[in-house]
Amino acid sequence: LVSVTGVQTSALPIPLLVQGLNETKFRESFSAVFGANTQPSAEDLADFWHLISLNRGEKLAHRLLQYIPERRKHRERWLSAMQNTKVPLRLIDGLDDPVSGKHLVKRYRELIPNADAIELEGIGHYPQVEAPGAVLAAFLDFQKKFRETAHRKIRFTGKDLHHLPASVSLAQEMAECLGRSEILFRCLSQRHSTNG
Repeated sequence: LVSVTGVQTSALPIPLLVQGLNETKFRESFSAVFGANTQPSAEDLADFWHLISLNRGEKLAHRLLQYIPERRKHRERWLSAMQNTKVPLRLIDGLDDPVSGKHLVKRYRELIPNADAIELEGIGHYPQVEAPGAVLAAFLDFQKKFRETAHRKIRFTGKDLHHLPASVSLAQEMAECLGRSEILFRCLSQRHSTNG
């Protein structure tokens, strides 16, 4: 299967990716996507497995992976949205991630004009778990830059919004929050805080 950026990710059908998932298989596969020096502890693995297997959730894992074929189906539309958006983007990526690490950052930089990518050396698939301080610092830096550009007016058109996936309500939120980027940021932040 091919991600939005065109990087090969897996040739296995989704049900086979999770077939027979049990705690032992989960611990092995989950640990394999972490950085060599940021491996999850036994306690972390037990906690993650508890969350996944709650109410037999491991039996539904294949349903959560529907984004994999959707990436191929919607690749051009999603890629075009990232390439043409006026909304600032930042990729924060663990370079040691075998799924979407260094190779994805390279491809992202090839495809996205003026790509803003933060590369976390020695970090795997879950940078928010492996290096939460670095992720927070990268986000806060991005947020600061985003707010510093608030004086610039960002105009969204129907053309900008139609590239977004239909399942994402962000398009409607953007349409309602037209105007200065600072106002857009506040509007989206308020919606997020009231929704969850």
